Amino acid sequence: MIAAIGVAWLHPVWPGVQVGMVVAFAGLGLWRPWWFFAVFSAALVMADAYPWTGQLVVREYDSILLGNLAGCLAACAVEREVQLVGPNIRGNRLAAFAWMLLGVSVLLAFVRGWISLPAAPWDDQLSVYFTRWNAVRQAKGFVWAIVFGVVCRCLTTSSVVSDGVSRSPDDSSSPPPPIFDYFAVGATIALVYVCLGVVWERMVYVGLFDFSEVHRASGPIWTMHIGGQHIDALLVIAFPLAWYTLVGNTASKFQVADSSTKSTRGIDRVLRLGFTVGFFLVVVYATFATMSRATIVIVGAEALWMAGVQWHGKRRGSEGGNRGRSYSTVMSVGLLVCLAGLATYQIPNAIRSRFENTAQDSRTRLAHWTRIAKHVVSDPRRLLFGSGFGTTPTFLAMDDGRTIPPASLQQQNGQLSLRLSGGWPMYVETMIPAGNEVAVDGNLVRERQDEGEPTRLAVIRSVKSMFQSYEKASKTFDVTAESAEMNIRVPDPREIVPPKEAAPTLANLRLQTLAFYNPGPQSVVVNDLTIAIGGGDKHVPTLFFTCDDHLAWRTKNALLQLWHCQGMLGAAAVVLLAFACWPGRDMPGRGAVGTTLGCILIGIVAIGSVGSLFDAAWITAVAVGCIGASGR
Repeated sequence: MIAAIGVAWLHPVWPGVQVGMVVAFAGLGLWRPWWFFAVFSAALVMADAYPWTGQLVVREYDSILLGNLAGCLAACAVEREVQLVGPNIRGNRLAAFAWMLLGVSVLLAFVRGWISLPAAPWDDQLSVYFTRWNAVRQAKGFVWAIVFGVVCRCLTTSSVVSDGVSRSPDDSSSPPPPIFDYFAVGATIALVYVCLGVVWERMVYVGLFDFSEVHRASGPIWTMHIGGQHIDALLVIAFPLAWYTLVGNTASKFQVADSSTKSTRGIDRVLRLGFTVGFFLVVVYATFATMSRATIVIVGAEALWMAGVQWHGKRRGSEGGNRGRSYSTVMSVGLLVCLAGLATYQIPNAIRSRFENTAQDSRTRLAHWTRIAKHVVSDPRRLLFGSGFGTTPTFLAMDDGRTIPPASLQQQNGQLSLRLSGGWPMYVETMIPAGNEVAVDGNLVRERQDEGEPTRLAVIRSVKSMFQSYEKASKTFDVTAESAEMNIRVPDPREIVPPKEAAPTLANLRLQTLAFYNPGPQSVVVNDLTIAIGGGDKHVPTLFFTCDDHLAWRTKNALLQLWHCQGMLGAAAVVLLAFACWPGRDMPGRGAVGTTLGCILIGIVAIGSVGSLFDAAWITAVAVGCIGASGR
C-alpha cells in the first residue's frame, strides 16, 4: 500500500486524485477481494492518460492495481484468515515450473536490455524508447502477469471464504472461486469502454455513418501513438471473454437467473437478448471502424466459432430452455452477420481500399521481419535468450541509419529544453483547448554550426485524433544563425479552415494539439520553451509524441517481438504456460472456459502475425493473465 501511494503521489498532473483512487480501490479490495481479478483486466486498459501526462513507463493503472492488490491481500490474510499454502491442484507442478521459467526469461531479458541501453533521466519521457527505461516499460507487463498468476494460484488453493461459503482445496464438494468469470467481466467492461470511445471518436471527427474515407479509429488506446495493433488486440482478446460472460457461461453468477413466474421470465429473456444484441452491435461497429483487415476477419471468425460451439453444446441438452437459448444465440449471430455483410456492401470504398493494399503491405512487412530475424539468428545468445527488453527500437533505428533518440527533453529550474533530431516523421505534441489563441515562446539553437543548410522547426496546431489530423494552422522557422528567438501566436485552425461538415455541431468537442516537428535533416534545440493559452500565464507544457513511421519502432509481429527480446527461452515459457494452465477436468465450466481460452490464443497468434503486441505492457499483462486466470 505504501508503494501504491508513493507511485500515485508522484503523478505529474493530478497526484491528489490518483492517491484518492488508490485508496478507493484498496477499499474495494478489502471489501470484495475477489474483484481484484476483474479490476486487473479492466484497469490495464482503462487507466491510461498518456496524452495528458506524457508518462510512458508508469501509468495510472500501476498505482491502482497496487492499491487494489494490497486491499485484496489484507482482506484474505486478516479478515478471511487465508493461509497462502502450496497449491494442491491438478498439474500444479508443471504450472509452477512454467511460471518460474517465464520469470527467469523475463529477468534475463530485463538485465540484457538494461545493460545494452544507455541511461537517461527519469523526467525525459520523450527518449524512453531508446534508453534503459524502455526495458522497464516492457518488462512491467510480464511482471504484472506473473504477480497475477501467483495470486490466482495462491488464493484458489488455500482455505478461502467467497460469498459467505467456506471453500478448501480438500473439499471436493465446493468448486474453486470463479476467477476466470471475474477476469472476463473486467475485460467486458474494458471492451465496452473502448468501443464506446471508438463510437464517440467517429461521431465527433467524421460522422457516425460516414465511411467514405479512411479513418482508422483507435478510441482511448493511447499506446497506439506509434502504431501497433493495440485496439485490434483488445477486440480479439476481449470479444470471446464478453461472449463467455453474456452468452457462453450459463452457470456464471453474473448472468441473470430465471424468474419464478413465466411472464417475468419472458421479459427477462427479451431484455437480455436486446442488451446482448445491442452490445455486440457496438462491438461489430468498433471492429469495422478500426478498418483493420486482420481484425475484421479474426473477430468475425471468433464470433462464428463461439456461436457454433455454443449452439452445438446447447442443442445436445435436453432442457427446452437451453434449446430456446441456443435459438436466440443463432438468431443473434445471424443478425450480426447480416448487418456486417450489409455494412461491407454499403461502405466499400474505405475498407475495400485497405484490402486492396494487402499484397504490398505484406511484402513490406516480410522484408521488415526478415532483417529482424537475421539479426536474432546471427548470435547464438540472442537466439536463446534474446536481445533484451526495450532494444528493438534502437536496433531498427541504427539499422536505418537514423539519429537516436529522435526527441529528448531536459527540465531544470522550471525551464524546458526540447531537442528534435532530423530525419524522423515524429511530432512532439501537447494538448490544448479549442477556441483560444496560443502563444509559443522559446529560443531556437542550431546544434551543428558547420552545415550550410538552415535548421527548421514547424509549429503545427491541428484538430487531431490519434492517427488523423484535420484543420491545421502552422508556421515554419528557418534558423540560419547560431540561434533565433521564437515568439509566435497560433490561432484556432478552424478560423482558417472550416471544419469538416460531417458533424458541425460537434466541432467544439474535437481535441486539438500543438505539435513541434523538425522537417529538416539537422537537429534543432528549443530552449526555455513555454506556452500561454488565451492570454494567460506562461507555463511549461506537458509533452507526448506520435510517429507516422510505425516500422521504425515495432517488429509488427508478436512472436518475432517475443523472440527478439526473450529468445527461445521466453517463447518456450509462454507456450508451456498455456499448456500447463489449460483448464483441468475438475474445473467447473471447463468446456466454456477451454473454448474461450482456445479462441483467444488462436486470435492472439493470428493478430500477432501483423502486430508487435508484447511491446505494450497492458497487452502482455492481459494476454498472459488470461492464461493464468483460466488455470485457476
